[in-house]
Amino acid sequence: MLRRLWTIIDERLIMPFRESHAPVEEVARGTVVGLIWALTPLVGIQMYLVFMTWTIARLLRIRFSLAIGIALVWITNPLTMAFFYYGFYETGRFFLQFMNLMHSDPITMERIAVLVDAAGQKSLIDGLIYWFETFLRDFGIPSLIGGFVWGGISSVVAYPFTIRMMNRHRTRLAEKEGLTLAEWEKRHIHRFADLARHGKEELPPYVGEHEAPAEAVARTGFQPPSTGRPAKPAARPAKKATSQTRNKSSANAKQASAKHANSKTGKKKASSSDKAGPRKKKSA
Repeated sequence: MLRRLWTIIDERLIMPFRESHAPVEEVARGTVVGLIWALTPLVGIQMYLVFMTWTIARLLRIRFSLAIGIALVWITNPLTMAFFYYGFYETGRFFLQFMNLMHSDPITMERIAVLVDAAGQKSLIDGLIYWFETFLRDFGIPSLIGGFVWGGISSVVAYPFTIRMMNRHRTRLAEKEGLTLAEWEKRHIHRFADLARHGKEELPPYVGEHEAPAEAVARTGFQPPSTGRPAKPAARPAKKATSQTRNKSSANAKQASAKHANSKTGKKKASSSDKAGPRKKKSA
């Protein structure tokens, strides 16, 4: 059971950091965004909120790792939701009372029973509206405020911690290859936007192939991982070869048609000469 739980935690939360090839700063920013939305009582739409934040950040030319942000929202899930929601509510209730903004009573079974009885005395539609308004006012606002409090504190702590741990992990990987951290990052860390800036025509020939052209590797520093499959033939020479074969076949067809036409004209001349011979004899 514990091994299965650790496997899930490793796959959902740790592996995205371990396998990431994004710059450290983008990974740290992704951690901040992921924690802010993960520690909110919005389970079910947190991934969409991370994606919306990523889209707006791209428009503002701010880069962060989308994979890291989406991975961290799994901190709050159906198994941990009750624990986190209670913590969010109590934190928000204390914060609002401390700032003299709102007074909320603690969550007790008697309070929940009173709300259920009050909603049950109304019609179905009115009861649902009453339940929604009461839940949003008495529980939702304190929980949302408490979630943002915990998200802000966690992100402030997690940003430098992520940078430190990522640099330590990548330093160990660099030592295994006999490289410094800067050399390892130059070889393995890449931004596809930077590659496209060098020239879009350099991407298609070798992305996903066995080896990259030496000139492109020297210029961009990007070497795709080997897939163990032979490199695909280039598309342009294949097109030239097919066009040449088509031209040759069309030329051969023209020559054959010309020969066939010449043979027909020769037969017609011979037949006309044969017919003209007997006529001359008869006239003589």
